[in-house]
Amino acid sequence: MEAGFREEQVEFVTAYADRDNTAFKGSVSELAWKSFAWFASEPEHIIMLHRGANVEQAHLSDLMRI
Repeated sequence: MEAGFREEQVEFVTAYADRDNTAFKGSVSELAWKSFAWFASEPEHIIMLHRGANVEQAHLSDLMRI
């Protein structure tokens, strides 16, 4: 079904309890580039999976303003 969103408006976020969670450890290598991982134990931060050397941590609140 067509939702009406443009491709540049869609981001994929995978949510985990924390970094020590077995679900995260078992699936992190399968996460797609240009997607995000978020942890309930660190709600103000999000991890960007970005190919390349210019990677910075982003605050979830910064991404929500975009």
